[in-house]
Amino acid sequence: MSQGRAGPASVIQIDGLRATKSKPLPALEPATFPPNASTTDATDANSPFVSTAAVFYREITIAQGAKASFEGGGPFHINELILKKDGVVVLAAGTYFINKLKMYGKRTQLIVTSEPVVLHIGKTFVA
Repeated sequence: MSQGRAGPASVIQIDGLRATKSKPLPALEPATFPPNASTTDATDANSPFVSTAAVFYREITIAQGAKASFEGGGPFHINELILKKDGVVVLAAGTYFINKLKMYGKRTQLIVTSEPVVLHIGKTFVA
């Protein structure tokens, strides 16, 4: 948390001695978020989610206090991943395309157990 007062005296004065530096971000891979027309829903009862090829889900819901894990690398395409209060999702190395990620409650967790994990969030992240 910042403290103090904001005003003209708190602004950094710009002079000719400062140089602007920029570091470009790498190109997105893939360039567009992949579509997902799946009608498959799942819950933590279906865990672990294991796949070594592309797999698609419309919605995965992790119940209050429940835990689910993903293994095999995928890629996993999930239109909506919902973690209820105290829900835990364990991600092993892989690629995850999650269009909407909703994490409810202070103790919901995403845990990475091995690398690399590439996590793409498409439209919404609610925490």
